Amino acid sequence: MTELIRDVRGTPEFMPPEAVNSSVLGSSLKNGYLPSSADIYAIGATLFFIIFGHPPYHEENQYALYKQAINDPIPFDKDENIQIAKLI
Repeated sequence: MTELIRDVRGTPEFMPPEAVNSSVLGSSLKNGYLPSSADIYAIGATLFFIIFGHPPYHEENQYALYKQAINDPIPFDKDENIQIAKLI
């Protein structure tokens, strides 16, 4: 039996904004489930970490991190990895 999400667990730096928004800000999820885009975001954040050696967002304060994930675009410094920037 599939259960609805009641709480969200995961590494904060890799959590999709939908999960952060639902657990921290209390907004409702459609039918109680995270959309498939949440998986895409998590894969993208993992790939970002593999390429650049750090997660897309990092803050010592977990709520500041969540705020970044919800409100800010993913930072991309083209000078950080020039070879990857050329591919993208």
